Amino acid sequence: MPNRVAIYLDWNLSLLPAITQQLLKTANDDCIDLSSDLIIVPTVQSGRRLREALALAAGDCGLFPPEIVTPDVFLGQA
Repeated sequence: MPNRVAIYLDWNLSLLPAITQQLLKTANDDCIDLSSDLIIVPTVQSGRRLREALALAAGDCGLFPPEIVTPDVFLGQA
């Protein structure tokens, strides 16, 4: 069974920067590998914005992005 981790964010923070910061906490100096992570977002647009925020935050560092899907896609995989 996959390892599932619940992450609780500060209610007073903006959601996109808070998620981006949380995801990048595990990064090392060479590259950011989130390819084993699955993130479920409410809309396709929110997924696009998250990918964009991760790419901007990664800067010159390499980024292997997570799989970002909507609930419809996730439930269709079951």
